[in-house]
Amino acid sequence: MTPGTPRSPLRLLAICIGTALALAGALALPSIRPTYQERYRPIHSDGRIGQMITTRDFRIRVRQVVLANSLVANATTTGLASKPRVIYTESVWVVIVADVGAMRKKLDATMLEGGQIVTRDGTIYKKDAGMPAKDGTLDDAIPMGPTLKQRFYFQVPRDRLTGAYFEVTKDALNWDDDPQPWQEQWFLPAARYNLGFDTPAATANALHHAAERMPVPGTVF
Repeated sequence: MTPGTPRSPLRLLAICIGTALALAGALALPSIRPTYQERYRPIHSDGRIGQMITTRDFRIRVRQVVLANSLVANATTTGLASKPRVIYTESVWVVIVADVGAMRKKLDATMLEGGQIVTRDGTIYKKDAGMPAKDGTLDDAIPMGPTLKQRFYFQVPRDRLTGAYFEVTKDALNWDDDPQPWQEQWFLPAARYNLGFDTPAATANALHHAAERMPVPGTVF
């Protein structure tokens, strides 16, 4: 187009529409918010068995992962001697032994509520809340400095173990502009461990060596 040549109505219309869209996009940018999944996703720190993972609130080292077909715990009745109790499962018991320590303040072992096993297809198996986390009669609070041994118990179907990982979280941060700050948790710090069941062959080998009955230390029911 040479200077002074009038623009066609269609070209002018296209320029106007383009300008309007650009302005609308610029005005919309400050109001764009991440999706629910993006806003509430855990902040993962990944590791393998034996490695220490440090998060904002706690640190953890998974030292052992053991499979068992059943558990044996002590059962007591008032006035009677202790007797064993066998705890069966239709799946397989996955017992994770870990060293856990507090990073900022004393950590209550019961606050590690995010303990879960996540399978390759995204299915979540929560830790068995009826099983004790600690050995013996340790205090509920984990002191600053040293780590203490914890156990996490899960019942997971045998055919879901391959590709599964262990995840544990504690506490959360709430944003000031959250419309429901006490109902939603923001950006959980999470430790995530590869359990070593990377292939069907590895899973089959672990299941083959699963304990028939595993004792549960320091239990009284």
